Amino acid sequence: MLYLWNMELQRHVMTRSYNVAIRRRLPATRTGETHRVTIECDGGDIDLYIRTGEYEDGTLGEVFVGAGKQGSTLQAMLDGWAELLSISLQHGVPLETLGEHFIGTRFPPAGITSDGQVCTSLFDCVMKYLLRRYLIPT
Repeated sequence: MLYLWNMELQRHVMTRSYNVAIRRRLPATRTGETHRVTIECDGGDIDLYIRTGEYEDGTLGEVFVGAGKQGSTLQAMLDGWAELLSISLQHGVPLETLGEHFIGTRFPPAGITSDGQVCTSLFDCVMKYLLRRYLIPT
């Protein structure tokens, strides 16, 4: 049952019907990869570690993002965002749709990556990598 802080809002939510997506769970043991990318920016280089988990068919099912030697605030933001991506993917949101919303976001740190890409934010960097890795045939 959904518990909300506002009883009036909770009554409203409980009396409406919603289309609910079914979660596609990942296997207990899964394949994936870790990709390191360095962003060269004004405040110093930032290392990002993008870790993925895949379904048996090789499609993306979860994402973890680590920022090497960065503060806990940045890491907490990346953890929450990566969890949002993972939950979205497991509930059927296409990676292309997520990419449309996060590619082009602009906030520092930003710069040239070790992959030769220009990134406008950490979200932009991660999404460009995921789209190249999981949607562009090799």
